[in-house]
Amino acid sequence: MDYLVITGCEETCPAVLTKKIVEWNLPDPKGKPINFFREVRDLVENKVRGLLREIL
Repeated sequence: MDYLVITGCEETCPAVLTKKIVEWNLPDPKGKPINFFREVRDLVENKVRGLLREIL
């Protein structure tokens, strides 16, 4: 695996062999209004697109 994306789940991740760990401290949309969920969705999309640009 080349990249491991951690999303701020506040849990300990097991040791893994990876070239790069990327930490995205994303807000948890659980129990929040649908508009908040959509904001987090859009944030994830932007971060994924940015990571893809970085990789390519």
